[in-house]
Amino acid sequence: LGTLYKHFITKKKTFPPEYALWIMAHALDGLSYAHELTNTKGDPCGIIHRDVSPQNIFVSRSGGVRLVDFGIAREQAGSGMTQAGIVKGTVPYMAPEQARGEPVDQRIDIFAAGMVLYELITGAIPLDVTEATEQREAIAEGRLTTDFKSIDATIRPLLEKAMAIDKDERYARAADMAQDARQLLEEKYPAFDPLKLGAMVRRKKPAKTEPKKRARKKQKRSA
Repeated sequence: LGTLYKHFITKKKTFPPEYALWIMAHALDGLSYAHELTNTKGDPCGIIHRDVSPQNIFVSRSGGVRLVDFGIAREQAGSGMTQAGIVKGTVPYMAPEQARGEPVDQRIDIFAAGMVLYELITGAIPLDVTEATEQREAIAEGRLTTDFKSIDATIRPLLEKAMAIDKDERYARAADMAQDARQLLEEKYPAFDPLKLGAMVRRKKPAKTEPKKRARKKQKRSA
């Protein structure tokens, strides 16, 4: 997703909002699955991804979406929160409580999903600083430069709820945010076809094979 987004930025074009809603709805499905996963006894595992960002959302050539890299995900402690004082994740998609090193729950993933969607739709992250440390401090203090008024009025409530500084004002479940995203997609873009998204991915040139690897293959065939 990060590569697709940069493609539009380079061309000075707006990332299609219908693509953004489709992609994030499916990424949220992945979060919902992880958040609601249970162990063999039927008890919630309480898994938190902790690093939802464009680089960890993959779009396939068929328009499918996968949320990847659960490398720093962890189960919650018995209290329902992870240990305080440990900050992991990608700035600038951290939730305020995550940036402050406070105990966190699944709502940090929902905030991050909102940040990604905001960036896709507006073309910028809502921060007026670029250095990672400064960005983290700004997020921790709730100093986001959000401009919700510039966003389509029908999409605005979803973003405002997902990106609420107060975690108690956010979506409680990723599934609820995914449902709202799908409803918006159906109402505003009823003709949306995910195959068009896949076609855009296919049009991007694949990475070239490394010369050394090609040379080794030729040697094997000659032998």
